Amino acid sequence: MYPATLIQKRSKRKLIENVLFIEAPFGAVAMAIAYSATMYILTIPGLWYAGRPIQLSIASVGWSIWAYFASGSWFLWVGFSSLHIGLLLGLC
Repeated sequence: MYPATLIQKRSKRKLIENVLFIEAPFGAVAMAIAYSATMYILTIPGLWYAGRPIQLSIASVGWSIWAYFASGSWFLWVGFSSLHIGLLLGLC
């Protein structure tokens, strides 16, 4: 492996460890949110950098995946809403 690749992997691992260390006192849900947010934050510059040789822009990636992201967000909202309503009505 090239030294630059090792440095990038170390810095990514260090960022993830720092985020998880900060979120540890807040529980498992906060750790999952922090890990997911970290992955989204690191994915965008990674796609930008990797797409430069083939002129792949973040906007084109966004236009390609917006429907999947929106439908996933909608189903997440419906799932949590139905769970909350079920708990309120005593069904769960």
